[in-house]
Amino acid sequence: MPDAAELPGLTEIERDIASFADPYTTVDVVRDGPRIRMAWTARRKERVEFLPVAEGIDGYRGRIAGPEFADLRSVAAAVLKASNRNDAEPFVHTRAARADLDDPPRPAVDVLSELVEDETPAATRVTMLTGDAGAGKTRVLQELVRRHADRYMRGQTKKLLLYVNAQ
Repeated sequence: MPDAAELPGLTEIERDIASFADPYTTVDVVRDGPRIRMAWTARRKERVEFLPVAEGIDGYRGRIAGPEFADLRSVAAAVLKASNRNDAEPFVHTRAARADLDDPPRPAVDVLSELVEDETPAATRVTMLTGDAGAGKTRVLQELVRRHADRYMRGQTKKLLLYVNAQ
């Protein structure tokens, strides 16, 4: 049976799945007849997935983005737990308006939520959140992430947002 290095795309799958595997464990990706067999250990549990060779590298990308790989419910729960610790300060709605629309200002978290939920196909969106120092930009983003994690846990969205402080 050929190893991952002998089949185009399999080393990429192996490398990607390693991100979800427990540290110091191995990831095996091999062709098994008409299927690609992917095996790894995640959270001390052996995982094995099969992918039809016909789907190849493109077929697996949809799976690796799914909740069965990343355990997004645990991530959402961690976001909610962390936000509960940070809720010593009550959230105060900051008002905002989209620069591309002639609408009156509304709660900034609502404006951003609509942008995140927009399902415009094949569109790449870059959103700039601007405002004066101390206007509440960071807090609005943290609240957006918290609300989205709550909606994810209730099954109201398939998207999970993360806040990363870039400072």
